[in-house]
This record gives sequence, C-alpha cells and structure tokens, in this order.
Amino acid sequence: DASRESKSHAISTGTEYGDITQVTIVRNLFYDVDHAILVKDGAFATIVNNTIVNVNKKFAATDATTAAINFYEPRAGQWEGDGVYLDGNIFQDVPQLFEHPDAVARPVSVTMNNSIVYPATTAEPVSWVGTGNMIGVDPLLTETVNVTDPVTDFILQAGSPAFGAGPNGVNIGGLIPAG
Repeated sequence: DASRESKSHAISTGTEYGDITQVTIVRNLFYDVDHAILVKDGAFATIVNNTIVNVNKKFAATDATTAAINFYEPRAGQWEGDGVYLDGNIFQDVPQLFEHPDAVARPVSVTMNNSIVYPATTAEPVSWVGTGNMIGVDPLLTETVNVTDPVTDFILQAGSPAFGAGPNGVNIGGLIPAG
C-alpha cells in the first residue's frame, strides 16, 4: 500500500458543489479497514447499529494513525466534520474510536449511546456524552480473528451483553432485522 494524499475510508463524506452532507449509516459490517468512516468538511453523520472490527493500517508508511471514525484529512481545501451521533454500535479491536478532531479551532459534537467498545481504547482525542455504553466489555462475537464471512462471524454468541441493549431494545451491532 503506497503512501497517498488521502487515506482509505469505507464511507466518506464531505462537500460537493458547496453542499455539506448529512449522512445516516445503519446496519453495516466493517472488517479489516484503515478507517470505517470519514466525516469531514462540516458534515454530520448519524451512525446506528453497525459492527466495526479490526481497524488497522497494515502497511504503515509515514502516517500509521488509524481510527474507526476520522474527522479530517490534512490536505488542501479540507476541514473538520461537525460531529457524529452514534447509537447501538460495536467497536472491536480498534486502536482509537476517533481521529483528527480539532477541539480548539473547530469543536466536534460527539454523542454515543448504547455502544460497546472492546477492548477499551485509551487517549481518545475527543470526549463524548451519552449513556448505556459498555467500555471494555466483550460483545461475544462468534469470530473476529479468522473472519471469512462477517454475516456469520459477527453473530452474537449466547450470553452477549449486546442482546436487547441497543436503541429501542434491539440488539447492539449491525446484524439486526430490517425495519
């Protein structure tokens, strides 16, 4: 993976023709990514019932930083996102939840409810408000190391604390029924 001006993001927001984006990201499974989501250029993201596992940068050149959610790309014409609302998400094996918030020049709004972060992350660059979060609690996913099919590997095992603990009493994570 050669160095490039932009990092890899499974979902990316920003501006297009001067329009600032507001996106809703629901019921996705992210596995083995540099970053799951980029929220930049004044964008706001509502991120509900997703499972994000194994965020990493295997081929680190000069910039080995990585996080589940990135608020900014340090390149010409870019600025930070406005914030995120998170509810019912599982973050497993992520070095940090957030990257590149600028709390001084452009504070970001982060609310996180009913989510699981395992293992607990440290030195997060932004604080968040919210309730019902389980930090450092194993969600008991079926498989997270030798993943071949996230749809079957990210099923909650018996005894998972994610059962019924998400928004509106649904399970936490991306594998919830549509509707």
